Amino acid sequence: MQGAGCYYIHCKNTCVCEVNKLERRFYLVDAQVLPEVFLKVVRAKELLASGEARSISAATRAVDLSRSAFYKYKDCIFDSENGREVITVMATLRDETGALQSLLAGISAAGASIVTINQSTPENGAALVAVTIRTDTMQMTPEELAQQHITPSTIRLSIGTEHIDDILDDLKQAFDKI
Repeated sequence: MQGAGCYYIHCKNTCVCEVNKLERRFYLVDAQVLPEVFLKVVRAKELLASGEARSISAATRAVDLSRSAFYKYKDCIFDSENGREVITVMATLRDETGALQSLLAGISAAGASIVTINQSTPENGAALVAVTIRTDTMQMTPEELAQQHITPSTIRLSIGTEHIDDILDDLKQAFDKI
């Protein structure tokens, strides 16, 4: 196992006494000081994500880790150098049957993992859709996705990480032109 890299460890139910609430708390820890079990959990998750292991049993066997240890820690440790990027796809779709379904099918076919979907109520024949996706499993770049999935139902598609005010201004301008 490689010892390089940093990992986030989530400590469940860390108490914050001042407000008497439970919150999630993360620590960034050098992999060289982590117990081996954490590194094995990360490796098993990588095997599952890449498809090299088809099941949790196969992944845990491949890294010599008990399934109970995997289940105990799988939601609590994350590779900070994983390359997982979350982006939001903003689209203005015509108010036509199947427009959203077509967009989602294209995103899914590209291998992206859909995290959230938000759609406005259609007005003047169009609706704003924001789809947040994870790009770490995609077989193409976000730019290639944008070019490939423009359909007659798509009015405009922009992908990027911009300030929210810039995005809202762009959308307002687009809706004003419809």
